[in-house]
Amino acid sequence: MEFDAFSNNIEPGGLRNRTEIKIFICYLLTSVPSPLTRGQINGIVGDYGIANFFEVNDALDSLAETGVIATTQPDCFTGTEKAKTVADALDVSLPFTVRQQAVDAAMKLLAKIKRESDNIAEIKKNDNGYSVVCRVMDNGVCLMGLEVYVADILQAEHTKQYFLENATKVYKDVISSVTGTEEL
Repeated sequence: MEFDAFSNNIEPGGLRNRTEIKIFICYLLTSVPSPLTRGQINGIVGDYGIANFFEVNDALDSLAETGVIATTQPDCFTGTEKAKTVADALDVSLPFTVRQQAVDAAMKLLAKIKRESDNIAEIKKNDNGYSVVCRVMDNGVCLMGLEVYVADILQAEHTKQYFLENATKVYKDVISSVTGTEEL
């Protein structure tokens, strides 16, 4: 295929053709169970160096204008039947590694969004530092609440992020510690 797209910040094996970029977007949006925002799509593309930022945004706009992908909210996209047809017919033209990276990145992103919506971590300023208030939630019920004192905002941000990424592990470890059981 002829290269007709900008190639700034593209990793070897990345997409340098506008048609491939459109196919990639169709493949991505029909491979994940939830709509993705423009920012999320750009994050996936940028993290793996799959395609140029400007080319991806042009492709998103073009595909939305033609009805191949649907806009569910401002700057939030989902695949349509047309996108599924394009992805099914032409996904073999995309390198396997690009397809795999896209789906892996999207699924990690969706899992992170779910974790962060199911679990809560807030930073509160105290007289002598910060408290990170962490809660493990299930269907609106707080299963566990934990407040941790830290000295500065960097520790607070790190603690908050670690908790959100590892809430299940933290929950299991705390419950095991307070119940004296190793298996949960």
